Amino acid sequence: MERKSKYQNLHGFYYGQDSQLEKNAWLIEQIHAVVLSPQSQMIGSYIADFSLSGVIIKSLHRADGEEVILSHDTRFVTGDTVILQGEKATLLEAERILQRQIHESPI
Repeated sequence: MERKSKYQNLHGFYYGQDSQLEKNAWLIEQIHAVVLSPQSQMIGSYIADFSLSGVIIKSLHRADGEEVILSHDTRFVTGDTVILQGEKATLLEAERILQRQIHESPI
């Protein structure tokens, strides 16, 4: 039981003996890391401000490697590595949002 709980974050990232491969890889939930650049519009925003249906923030690591305990008052800072979980297409949209630069249009 303990082993299974330790590896639940790897579902869809590494396939194990119990994984069911989908015919369409776009529908398999995956883990994806996004590093926030100094120009990201999300710098200074609360993680609670980031909301995209189908995407979960699994963890957040500062540039120095510190893992941040997630809460509604946690803010994004330059160099953060945001670990996301979701379907591939939704993760690509989440990355686009997180990497959007301050001067870019949202469209």
